Amino acid sequence: MLRSLRAGMSDVTHLLDAIQQGDPRAAEELLPLVYAELRKLAAVRMANESSGHTLQPTALVHEAWLRLTGNNVAAPFANRAHFFSAAAEAMRRILIERARRKSAEKRGGGQLAASIASGASAANAATSANTPNTIVKRDGSGNFSAGTITATLNGNASSATTAADVGGQTAANVATATSAALAATSANIGGGQIVRRSASGDFTAGTITAALNGTASSAITATTATTANNFSGSLAGNVTGTQGATVVATVGGQAAANVASGAVAANAATSLNTVGTIVKRDSSGGFFAGGTVIIDGTVIASAYEYATDQAHVLQLTANSFVADSPGEGYDRGTGLISPASGDTTLQFHAPVQLPHGAVVTRLVGVFADLATTNNFTDIDLRIEYFTTSSFSAVTMAEVLNESTTLAFDAGRVEFGDISIVSATINNDTRSYMLFVQFSVNAATSNTRFYGARIEYTMDT
Repeated sequence: MLRSLRAGMSDVTHLLDAIQQGDPRAAEELLPLVYAELRKLAAVRMANESSGHTLQPTALVHEAWLRLTGNNVAAPFANRAHFFSAAAEAMRRILIERARRKSAEKRGGGQLAASIASGASAANAATSANTPNTIVKRDGSGNFSAGTITATLNGNASSATTAADVGGQTAANVATATSAALAATSANIGGGQIVRRSASGDFTAGTITAALNGTASSAITATTATTANNFSGSLAGNVTGTQGATVVATVGGQAAANVASGAVAANAATSLNTVGTIVKRDSSGGFFAGGTVIIDGTVIASAYEYATDQAHVLQLTANSFVADSPGEGYDRGTGLISPASGDTTLQFHAPVQLPHGAVVTRLVGVFADLATTNNFTDIDLRIEYFTTSSFSAVTMAEVLNESTTLAFDAGRVEFGDISIVSATINNDTRSYMLFVQFSVNAATSNTRFYGARIEYTMDT
């Protein structure tokens, strides 16, 4: 059985590589191997949808499949787990897009049948003849007849009587510009002529107001001279002062002091874990960092490497969790728990993405009860995994606290003793989910769930 499972995993990985290489038959061979698990993922996604939707899990699987492997061009998948993670994300986007389209149709996004019929009639009446108020249709040789055409012509128009527009400019403007260009001269002649350089590239002028670049030793007045060797008078703008005593006030809209400070900080950037410095990648593109990294979402990387065995933390905020059933009484934005009257059990969950080979050491939940008494008999916090051969859940790590041991009246509390089975993360054959379950004895709107964190270690 184990040999068969490993062979199936190898086949999937091989076919994913073949699809990426452009093998036209790889997608057809891959679908039967992954269809059952994709169908289960679709069923879980559809269970969280509101009532009244018409999309079936099978249709959701097929549409997600087309997005992943359409035109036999697939995104590179690191492994089987990466592929199913991408499939789950594709299903989520499909459901969001369908909900948006349905909402747009309710607001009048569709076309009336009368409008469609009118447009069809107009299209069927299209003709190549010069007939007023009809759609233009080219004849068999690609031509059509017309009265006056106002447009920017591209090609030959030898028999055109009048060109009203040339390149977006009126014909009158083009004619005026052409005359002015032909009258351009290098001489200093008043009257609005365009300046044209002489054969040696020179021209004469009276007063030139410009940013000079080069030598202006004989210039009488330089309003702005960025690199002039000599000038008289005072400069105005970002560089002020007289020759020999200029001051740079701003560079690109930033104060000179800020620019200098930024340059010093940039030059001091390092790939080491140094407090208060800018991070710079080393020659291999890596850098070191300490402290705690809080991630609200999914991180997919090709490899994780540490200098020594270290403890790490994956922080999941309240917003990462969703209720198992819609309307179950959990506000993702605030973490507020409000069970409906008569409910005895509330459960919500969040997907877990840990590095392959990570060893889970501790599981911690953070809660607070804003009332003077708590209304829970117990709280269960657990990590479950699903294997590629079976969709049945297996509890990997669990924390169970009864309300008699929780001092909710004191405000925000944490609990985190853990019972662990198979603590090493195996992303090749398993997918992981974090569940929080409350047993309640009365409706409440005073208890808040702040989130959970998973503590784990990584080998070198």
